[in-house]
Amino acid sequence: MIELTPEQAQFNTNAAKAFLQFHPEYELTPGNARILSAQVLQLIEEGYDPADVGTFEVAFQNRRVALKLKDLPPPETPLEETMEYRSREYFRELSPEDKEAFGARLAKLTDRQRDSLPDWLARFHVQYDVRNQNKAVVSEADAILRPLFLSEGFADSSKNRAIVAGWMNKRELGYSLGNLKLALSECAEHLEPSAEAIDKMSADYYKKTIVDPEFKKQQAEKAKQPTRGRGNPPGFSYVSWLHGQ
Repeated sequence: MIELTPEQAQFNTNAAKAFLQFHPEYELTPGNARILSAQVLQLIEEGYDPADVGTFEVAFQNRRVALKLKDLPPPETPLEETMEYRSREYFRELSPEDKEAFGARLAKLTDRQRDSLPDWLARFHVQYDVRNQNKAVVSEADAILRPLFLSEGFADSSKNRAIVAGWMNKRELGYSLGNLKLALSECAEHLEPSAEAIDKMSADYYKKTIVDPEFKKQQAEKAKQPTRGRGNPPGFSYVSWLHGQ
């Protein structure tokens, strides 16, 4: 068995690192390491250069079937080589869905790349940009929160979202459906009910959960202000506040 000098071992390691850059599909697993290393050592014994990236490439091709590889998508065709770029007629015959998909690719181009587009693609890109610039972007959290708030009887308000977000962020939780349901359950007493939920409340429950807490809040704020005169008789403020609602 051939033993590598420290210098050769270092060059061999560098060659392995370079090889990995050319093969993102190669998975770094103990099993793959054993298979590829054994093949590389065999090639070195046959006279291959341990410092050559090509040695690892030959070993990889020889043992490719035995290796565990990632299922990567095929590389994207360069824009200039696509039929959409080369042929106005081909692009015109595309379906609306295919044109939108191609528009998403054009949207990622730099300003310099856009300046070199054929005239039919340049016009389409402007139209695509105008159509999409005003579309509201719905985050994954929004897509879950909106129906969840309504189904649980809470208002989809900025206050409720802030409460839920604060609870989630304090615990560094991801915005999954299960975690959001837990947050709503834990924060329920602090969340505003939806208009539909309020309509279904009995008079007593409405007074207990909506009227009384709001009145107490306003009274607490008034207590912080300087008082003038003799004040109102007992119960006057509560009755006046109720009639003002």
